Amino acid sequence: MDERAARINAAIEKSGYSYTELSKLTGISKSSLQRYATGETKKIPIDCIEKIAEVTGTDSRYLMCWEETPTPEITDSQLKFALFGDAEIDDDVLDDVKRLAKLHAEMRKQEKNEKK
Repeated sequence: MDERAARINAAIEKSGYSYTELSKLTGISKSSLQRYATGETKKIPIDCIEKIAEVTGTDSRYLMCWEETPTPEITDSQLKFALFGDAEIDDDVLDDVKRLAKLHAEMRKQEKNEKK
């Protein structure tokens, strides 16, 4: 497996999405996603890389091996501070906020796709 395929595969695994779910969210066929993640397909359209990166929360430049390290992740404590300041927030509340943000992003993406 080449480096780009390994990075795509890792991004997909880290996202927690199945190939079926990722296919629905990106509009890329399940079989194409699998070929990208195994390295079977060498020429991947840049728009597909960008869609995979967007849905998995990864930097497309990292997936293309143009960057050595992915954009640093924000820690939960940094996110809590950014959202709530010094207020004491438990992990359940933060998990709810993350789920709502993810749902909102998916709904916006679907709305954009419906307008096309």
